[in-house]
Amino acid sequence: MFLLALALALVVAFSILAHASFVHAASTNFQQVLETMMSTQTVDALSIVHIFAPQSATKLHFTSNLDPVARSFSYSLLPGQLYQGQSISLSANGSFDSVLGNYGHAASGQIGPQTWSAGGTIQWVGDPTGQVNTTVVIGGSIFHVTGSLEFEPSGGAGRSTGMFTLTGSPSGPGGAGPFGPYPGTDAFLFGQWEYTVRVPPNLLVPDGGVLFSRGNVPFPNGGPGNCEVHIAPVPEPSTLLPLGSSLAGLGGFAWRTTATRSC
Repeated sequence: MFLLALALALVVAFSILAHASFVHAASTNFQQVLETMMSTQTVDALSIVHIFAPQSATKLHFTSNLDPVARSFSYSLLPGQLYQGQSISLSANGSFDSVLGNYGHAASGQIGPQTWSAGGTIQWVGDPTGQVNTTVVIGGSIFHVTGSLEFEPSGGAGRSTGMFTLTGSPSGPGGAGPFGPYPGTDAFLFGQWEYTVRVPPNLLVPDGGVLFSRGNVPFPNGGPGNCEVHIAPVPEPSTLLPLGSSLAGLGGFAWRTTATRSC
């Protein structure tokens, strides 16, 4: 009886350890895929602000889907939305390439009569640090967005800091740039996230702009989710502060809303 009880106890113990290990692996992949998706959305928002300028009180609503096992994601604007009085559409997807060791992503859409396409990679290395390289083409204008991200995962929670820089054509509005780097922060807790990007006034965005996003995806198994992106001229403190404090209140998780960018 003693041996049988010991065997059962060992089976239960190993099952718990195996489950804990699986949950940790799933949550780590979840966080990495979510962070990658947020970064591609940051590229989208930066492109909109620099090419079309911010518009007061604009919210763009997206549906999303995240698969931590396949390490893939997708998101799409809900139909019937406007930006600067023009119809806007956008859909994007990304997945991990085990051969190249990075995430590839692509986006397509339209703002008014102008078509939109984008493609690039995000690679996570080290502790981890993400390297972002994306080419965006809107209405024939070509832009390049590069970035470096510092990701700090912890269980179901995490945050990141980073820098994004945008360059364009020498013949484009405001010249080639570079514009930036724009620093910032984001935070997420068990599938809910918020991020902030602040663009100071420059030749492409004379009044500056604020990019703010929040959303959720089921944790840790992924699945359908949603998010909204706010794009507005600066300042917008009444919009930013309540949203930042709401996430900070979940489990006492701290979040900095610096005058900067996020992923």
